[in-house]
Amino acid sequence: MPLYEGFVKLVPVEQPSSCVGCGCGCLILIICLPFIAYFYISFWSNELGKMFHSPPGIKNPERTTDKHAAIAYSPTTGRYGYAHDFATPESAKQRALSECNVADCEIKGYVKNGCGVLAKDRNGNVNIASAGSEVEAKRLALIECRRRGGKEGGCWILCSTCAHY
Repeated sequence: MPLYEGFVKLVPVEQPSSCVGCGCGCLILIICLPFIAYFYISFWSNELGKMFHSPPGIKNPERTTDKHAAIAYSPTTGRYGYAHDFATPESAKQRALSECNVADCEIKGYVKNGCGVLAKDRNGNVNIASAGSEVEAKRLALIECRRRGGKEGGCWILCSTCAHY
């Protein structure tokens, strides 16, 4: 009984004349290599991720403290100040006020382990939003700004700050 019974027998075929240089094998390798590399890297990065991340229910050992960020704004001058990655909310707020550096600056918001964004409309109204990512916080700030009357492109982001932990 032949060894290849039940399997496809591979037989050499003559290369078509369109294959030049190293032959069609190189062309197939060039086309397939990115896909092979993608799946290989995806598999190993997932496996390595399992090895180096904490199991569910165990606190990440790298995260030792929370971080805080704050945004201050002056309604008379339009100046603003922000602070990020402070150990306490009070120190973040104090830094934001000192960055604003105007007597009537007031804290518009602060965030712990996230991002805050200050948006303004054409009428001078300011809106603040916070979220886990800067992109999401910006999106929420612009939605709130438009909801409050800054329609038709009348809203823009003044500043954003994130507290990374």
